[in-house]
Amino acid sequence: MTALAGSGRRRTMVMLAANIVAVSLIVVLLVYGRDALGQYTAAKRADSGLPIDSVPSTPTALFATVDSANQLTSLSIFVLAPSLRGGSIVSVPVNIDSTQAIGDQRTPFSAAYSAGGAPGLLVAVESTLGLTLDYSSVAGPAQSALMLGAVAPLDVDLPRTVVSDSSGSTQVVFNRGPRSMSAAEAVQVLDSRSSTVEESARTPNIEALWSAVSVSVGEGRPSDSVGPSVSSFADLTAHLFAGRVGTRGLALSPFPPDTPGLTGDLAMLDRSEEVLVFASIAPGAMSAPANGLSFRVIAPPGYEARVKFAIDVLLYAGHNVISVDLTATKQDKTEMYIYDQSVKATTDLLTPSFGNFSYGTPKSQMQGINATLVLGADFLDQNTPVASPETFASTTDAAVG
Repeated sequence: MTALAGSGRRRTMVMLAANIVAVSLIVVLLVYGRDALGQYTAAKRADSGLPIDSVPSTPTALFATVDSANQLTSLSIFVLAPSLRGGSIVSVPVNIDSTQAIGDQRTPFSAAYSAGGAPGLLVAVESTLGLTLDYSSVAGPAQSALMLGAVAPLDVDLPRTVVSDSSGSTQVVFNRGPRSMSAAEAVQVLDSRSSTVEESARTPNIEALWSAVSVSVGEGRPSDSVGPSVSSFADLTAHLFAGRVGTRGLALSPFPPDTPGLTGDLAMLDRSEEVLVFASIAPGAMSAPANGLSFRVIAPPGYEARVKFAIDVLLYAGHNVISVDLTATKQDKTEMYIYDQSVKATTDLLTPSFGNFSYGTPKSQMQGINATLVLGADFLDQNTPVASPETFASTTDAAVG
């Protein structure tokens, strides 16, 4: 097992602003309890003279599995809750193009690992997701089983038959349906691959496995190794399993027309949904690669599709979204909070997308944020989702002033 500590490290991210896309899917979201932003108010003041609200600490890690031939088989991002007990597991397909359709050559995460090993994979994942990862582990079958042994047996309901290539033919490893699995059997779900099965067909089984981990963890597994801080990947995993764990996957987008190099099994990340997920659960790990402003977006629960569209707009306009809160009380009008009047000319340019929003008077400023956009009914109800999905709680409350 390889572990690379990354606390305090910020890599230069190579990323792109996403094109605005039609929003049709309601996001399925993680759940864990709300943490009050007031707990994190720092005893220092911003240049604007306002108190700074520090971003909650939510340590992050990359967990990658490889098979006995050292081929990359799965990727997941672990994010701790601010309480450092429990958190989130987000599954990431290994065939996502790390270039995000930029340039002539497509490089899926699996190829990044083959070419650069664990360090190359870490750089590719960080730059593609726009996320700084504090720890990284690339685990073979034995190491993966050791980690999953802490929560096994697992009651997994496999949506697809698990198959693998053996002796030149495709062999069934597990039939679809519910079954109880040992840690070693769970690793087979993560590692089994076949040349006849695309990654999109493997992904539901991997997500089902992590969902089973969540159920097994329940309200948290007791652990003598859980202390007041995190200092390694193993430490982070112990903290993760010590509290409630939410799990989910990431949505994909079609490649733009005429994208070169589209050969083999490739997928493109839905950038705005990925930002929605990680800016909600790990705002302190989000990077700001664009030259524009860094935004915090606030909205009530049940409007994730509209929030996702708002993120599309901000990314397309060359801005960054590094914090999202979906726990606010619904208000009638959209408001903008800025902390330096020199940026007003820039935020004014957003009125064609967000309407004639008003400017509020902030009482504090979140660390690293240039502007806070509070979405009101005048924007949210333009295209209200047909149903209210389950909502993951943000790591910070919706207080803006």
